[in-house]
Amino acid sequence: MLRVIYKQKDDSSQQLEIPDDAQSVMKAAVNNRVKGIIGECGGVMQCATCHVYVDEDIADSLPPISDQEDEMLEGVATERTEHSRLSCQLFCSTVPVEELTVYVPETQY
Repeated sequence: MLRVIYKQKDDSSQQLEIPDDAQSVMKAAVNNRVKGIIGECGGVMQCATCHVYVDEDIADSLPPISDQEDEMLEGVATERTEHSRLSCQLFCSTVPVEELTVYVPETQY
């Protein structure tokens, strides 16, 4: 089970317990109506509306960014940083910690 904490720009947060299956951090957010995670394309890396900033303490231990994810991150609506990820590409089964904090950008458009 992965605990994901979605932190908003206004310092509010929502915490979800996600089973260790193939579900992505984006899919769990959309299914639970987490504010700011849109996932317009359904998780196939076509829209970048699931952009998040991952906690810097865990960023290096996450699976590497694919070329396609890297390309999509070039088109995000808010500033891309070294901790930017598409939450549709963060699968609960591949996150090597029990708790993951992601920071939701101010906007996805």
